[in-house]
Amino acid sequence: MRPTYGTNLGKAMFENQDNAEKAVQASIRAAVTTWIPEVDVQEIIVKGVQEDGKMLVELNVVLPDYTQASLAVSSVTLTPTGTVTR
Repeated sequence: MRPTYGTNLGKAMFENQDNAEKAVQASIRAAVTTWIPEVDVQEIIVKGVQEDGKMLVELNVVLPDYTQASLAVSSVTLTPTGTVTR
């Protein structure tokens, strides 16, 4: 029942690669800050874009118990027909 839950990664689809990386970072940071404010985002690393269009992203965070964690963010690719590949 929260229509704005999640990220706004769809905007990054229409950017060139440099701007897409910045848009992905900003979108992930905004979503974590909004929906999981107790998690402190330290760094969002875009590790590159694969040939099939998937973006590899690593998220470094500090959890509420002060544990540091590194997470690989799964990416999906939206096709022109609107289908999603994983």
